[in-house]
Parts: sequence; C-alpha cells; structure tokens
Amino acid sequence: MTDMTPLTARTRVPLADPAGMMDRLCDHMSEHLEVARSGSSAVFTSYYGTTEVRAGAAHLAFDIASPYEERLFVLKSVISEHLH
Repeated sequence: MTDMTPLTARTRVPLADPAGMMDRLCDHMSEHLEVARSGSSAVFTSYYGTTEVRAGAAHLAFDIASPYEERLFVLKSVISEHLH
C-alpha cells in the first residue's frame, strides 16, 4: 500500500449519558479491535482504519479515518450500529 491521505468522517452524537456510553462502547470494542483509552477519549484501531472518540458533557464526538472509501464505510456502519 502506498502512503495515502486518509478519508475522514466526523460527527457528534447527542446523548443523555455520554460517559456511560463511552464505557460500554470501549468495553465492547476491546473484544474486537485495539482500544487505547485515556480519560474521556479513546482510539479504536483496526484493519479498516482508526476511530477517535471523545466524550463531551452531552455528546460523543467521532473522527473516523481510513485510506479507502469501502473501509471508511465499514467503520461508520460499525459505530452507528453499536450506538443504536
């Protein structure tokens, strides 16, 4: 693979309990991929790319990056399914 600029997607999801959702999301994702957590933020790393998650007072913010459109789509789908 050549050195490619990653494609990115960014969103904020309003939640009543973002810290609790962050805990549940990190616990679950650690069963499937690499999770590096530091306080109110985490980075999920996989074959498909990376997802940075930050818990705010009333939301979770996501920055998703992947070098390929198909992999970016998979990451976005995985995150949205797990939040649902």
